[in-house]
Amino acid sequence: MSDVDPFGTFRITRVRFQEVGGRGAILVGDQLDEQGRATTRTTLRVPGRLLRRSKPFHVSQTMQVRGREASWRDPRTGGQERQIIVDEWFEIRPRGANWVDYVTHSPSFAGIGLTTARLIWDHLGVELFSLLSRGDSAQLEAAVPGLGAEKAAALIDAWRASGQERLIEWLDERQLPRTMSNVLLKAYADQDEAVSRLTSDPYRLLAFGLPWKRADEIARNAFAVADQDPRRLHAAAVTVLIGEYDHGHTAASSAKLTEGIKRLLTADEEAAAQALRLVFADGGFVRTGHDLFQLRGVHVMERSIAADLARRCTSADQCHLHPGSQRAM
Repeated sequence: MSDVDPFGTFRITRVRFQEVGGRGAILVGDQLDEQGRATTRTTLRVPGRLLRRSKPFHVSQTMQVRGREASWRDPRTGGQERQIIVDEWFEIRPRGANWVDYVTHSPSFAGIGLTTARLIWDHLGVELFSLLSRGDSAQLEAAVPGLGAEKAAALIDAWRASGQERLIEWLDERQLPRTMSNVLLKAYADQDEAVSRLTSDPYRLLAFGLPWKRADEIARNAFAVADQDPRRLHAAAVTVLIGEYDHGHTAASSAKLTEGIKRLLTADEEAAAQALRLVFADGGFVRTGHDLFQLRGVHVMERSIAADLARRCTSADQCHLHPGSQRAM
């Protein structure tokens, strides 16, 4: 058996190979103990499906890994190498002097070279991390002579966009799968925005595949959302429309939507009617015409298809359209 724990934290020391959207990556890294000290060096094999186009791996990147041990045979030499096949990974931002190497090697911190990174660390040390968390670029500029406003702002922005630990903690506290973090980070600019948006309206989790019962439980127990809170009523309408869409219906009448909301919430007619009135500018559903409702995504998709068909058609007869129907699209 190896001394390497396939469930642990690793710091990358070398990127042996990576092909975003292709065969994946082979990384060499040191496993870290609870104090952040390097222990055992090992090789990590990351499948292509787990790579992110916008954020390639780099030296000094720290990652939490869940995987399984395997043995790889080098076809050229016949030698055996013990590896960890990564099933799941999350980036962890550095919390010590490794910050200098991390910033220097990360493509996210372009323009912050080794000299600048060392200058910042020498002036601030561990105080740097609380300053970065506050996002105060003016204070950062004032604390480091010669840094300048542009680099200070760029550093704050890059730090905000890096890492996943705050989002992972948010998911862990609610016993949600950590794999959701990768999907959430594709939808939101960074982990801070994801946490902020989900905290302000936990029903946003419905858009990422969480069932109504679980999302409602989180909203009511963790965030004290009341029975007729507008967020809950709006989310109930979205949930009913998702169910309709799953059964092949791209729209629902007000009567059908009202009945569905009443069943879902065990609510009265007035609560269901209020839910239908909650058509927000950026909400999950829209009203189309006098008596039809659609999921916003479905509405956008149908309008896009209709507009494309209208562009392709040279006559109403060719498209089997009633004269004037193109103008109504």
